[in-house]
Formats: sequence, C-alpha cells, structure tokens
Amino acid sequence: ARVLHSSDRGATWRAASLPIPAAAPGKGIFSVGFSDARNGMAVGGDYKLPTLAGVNGARTEDGGATWHAVPVLPTGYMSVVLPVPGAQAAYVAGGLAGSGYSLDGGNTWTVLDRTPVNTVGFANPATGWAVGPKGLLMKYSGPALGR
Repeated sequence: ARVLHSSDRGATWRAASLPIPAAAPGKGIFSVGFSDARNGMAVGGDYKLPTLAGVNGARTEDGGATWHAVPVLPTGYMSVVLPVPGAQAAYVAGGLAGSGYSLDGGNTWTVLDRTPVNTVGFANPATGWAVGPKGLLMKYSGPALGR
C-alpha cells in the first residue's frame, strides 16, 4: 500500500510506502487520521477476511513521508482511525474486527469491543459513537480515553 503526500499544498506529490499489504481489491489502507501536521495513523487489512492476523496499522511522525508498522487491536480489518478530540495522543480505530484505542500516539493498543463496526466518531474523550452492519448504533460513554 502507499499514500501520496504533499508539503506544498498540492502543487507536487510524493508517494510513501506503507507496511499494510494491498495485493487484492479487498486489501489495503482504508482510513488515515492525523492528530496534528506530523503525527498520524493509517489502518486497513482485508475486509473479506476481517479477523485475519497481519499488519493492519501504520504510524507516521513526519507528516506521512515515512510509515512504520504497528499492530492495531483487535487484530484484523480496521476501516476507520481517528484522533480523539481533546485527548492528546489518543486514537480510536474500528472495523469488522471490532474497536480499540491507543493513548500513546498509536504505539500500543487496547481492545475496546469485538462487535463489528463500520465507523466511529468521538465528540470528546468520554463520548463517542459507532455504527455497524445491519443498522447497529452504539454509544461510548465511559472513562475518558486520554489524559
């Protein structure tokens, strides 16, 4: 998989390789989220094999020029990753494998739930929503995700 990035507002573009495999139409990167101009996460996997173990995440600390593999939990296909508003260095990821969170910029992950979801969104560190297959709607209102 690869991502295109620009440091001049789109006048020129450079490709960067990501460690997430993309050898078939159902495989690859499916979401990118940045907490600031330099720090970001990418997630993906294989949506046809949602619980398949393998590299499903990558992080960058240089605005997308280079990416390093990180295992996002739960293991398997992730369709969305986003920074948690108001929580420094916190991310939430979700997909058909379930959902998880990181409090250290995406270096380590904790399983939040194993219910398949399609996307997530957070209003603040203690309030979030997820939608999933067949009309599923879930609300997170628990301990704040972040410092």
